[in-house]
Amino acid sequence: DNLNSTYLSPSLKVILSDVNSRVGDSIFEFIHPDDIPDVKNIATTMEKGESLHQNLIFRFRKSDGEYRIMQGLIKKIEGDHPLLKGYILNFWDVTEIQKSQQALKESEEKFRGIFNAFPDIYFKMNPEGIITEVSPSVKKITGYGRREIIGKPVSSFTHLSIGWDHVRKVFLNRIKVQDANVKIFTKENEQIHCSVNAHIVKNEDGKLVGFEGVLRDITRRVKIEKELKKSQRKF
Repeated sequence: DNLNSTYLSPSLKVILSDVNSRVGDSIFEFIHPDDIPDVKNIATTMEKGESLHQNLIFRFRKSDGEYRIMQGLIKKIEGDHPLLKGYILNFWDVTEIQKSQQALKESEEKFRGIFNAFPDIYFKMNPEGIITEVSPSVKKITGYGRREIIGKPVSSFTHLSIGWDHVRKVFLNRIKVQDANVKIFTKENEQIHCSVNAHIVKNEDGKLVGFEGVLRDITRRVKIEKELKKSQRKF
């Protein structure tokens, strides 16, 4: 039950300054109290013969009291001699990896929060003009859900006076497009005016992989400008 150690690798000196004197101690003296039940459950499962080896993650206490996150493999051994019966536990420090993964997760969650709350329409297209990503805000502006748009050609939702091949050439020549006016169709087949800012996207080899940008609904602005011009003509 205590899983007392009979051998500790010299490599443990990195985290345990007194390796030799700790031989014979229970491994639970080094494991974080919250992780002990999980390790005991794994040992119980192996003792019942349900598994000969198991992967595990636990926190290991260093000599200075700091806990490091360890990933390991515990394997049950059974020999004729009592000394050849027990468990072999190999583990390695994955603290920095775990921290990086956690930071990446938090960053992704933060980006997702911004992405979902974005008031304009963010979009991505492949070189053929097929929409590969669009922000949830597209629902409020056009009435279409993301799943109704992703995978469809951009020409299905926009009024283009020129073909997509020509539009692509414009992108390639200018690298980016700023405050261009484009009309898009809503789900109710109404037209709304949008200002588009977009640029080309290339991979590490410099090959074109698509386009991305932002659409902003300027229908109200266009309407006001038209009314202003109309009123000016009266005078």
